[in-house]
Amino acid sequence: MEKHTPGPWAADGGKIRGAMMTAKPYNIASVNGHATNEGMANAHLIAAAPELLKCLECAMHTLDAVKLDLCGNRKNMAQTQIRAINEIIARATGEV
Repeated sequence: MEKHTPGPWAADGGKIRGAMMTAKPYNIASVNGHATNEGMANAHLIAAAPELLKCLECAMHTLDAVKLDLCGNRKNMAQTQIRAINEIIARATGEV
């Protein structure tokens, strides 16, 4: 699977724009119904995707390291969250 367009991305009306090495941003995606509150919320969520993915990856590594110091129910909870985070990262990166 190819890597996604590097962030940061920004919502500009109904368009999701990414920064290139040139001064002019380019379109990554468009959101239908962007004139509605829901459409704009969708555009902002999509625009945050690169940063959200990076944060999830960092959180997963941190949680994986911290779980070694946990025991019992807390360790089980950490393992459950690590599995969930790994599944979401796999979906986001096209590995599933």
